[in-house]
Amino acid sequence: MHLPVFVSGPHGGGKTTLIQSMLKTYPELVLNDMEFDFAQNYPSMKRLSHYEKGLIRLWFRGVCATHAVDMSRQLPGKIVMTDRSVYDSMAYAQTYAEHGLISQKEHETIQNMAEKMGAAGITVILQPSIDVVLRRLQSRTTNAERTARDKTFSDEDSTEFVTTLCKAFDQWKNVKTVYYISNNEAEDIPSIMQWIRSF
Repeated sequence: MHLPVFVSGPHGGGKTTLIQSMLKTYPELVLNDMEFDFAQNYPSMKRLSHYEKGLIRLWFRGVCATHAVDMSRQLPGKIVMTDRSVYDSMAYAQTYAEHGLISQKEHETIQNMAEKMGAAGITVILQPSIDVVLRRLQSRTTNAERTARDKTFSDEDSTEFVTTLCKAFDQWKNVKTVYYISNNEAEDIPSIMQWIRSF
């Protein structure tokens, strides 16, 4: 069984594009089929507090991680890819706390829960420059690509929030089971896959 692969990073960073490109390039990769779009399927989520949103997202990432491990066992020879990981919950909770959107105690609760979940596999963190992320988010809004998501999580798209969030992801740069990249271009994919296969 190969360890599952998780792709993390700030929203607007290009995770979906990276995952789709890798799935098309390497037949041994399969997508985690545990999917749930909170903005589309849980519209009342926008009325929850940031703490409640953080808890729900963390719970779901734990479910996805468990399912990724199960899929890996059931599909020998395949490598399961999952969009987002517990690192995302930790980075967003830290950003919420720094911006006064959740209390320090609430932040510590999410942090402790995430740490106890642990990493179920290996993680690629896609972290473009802050300017690139902001430009992509603006393009998404202008083109109305994710209207439901923008309404539910609009306060996560400010320059201040994105800047803090990107810095939060920097803390895992030197973790052995994390591959930290800034681009999702075609020429970057072979090196990512080489790293994944090394486990």
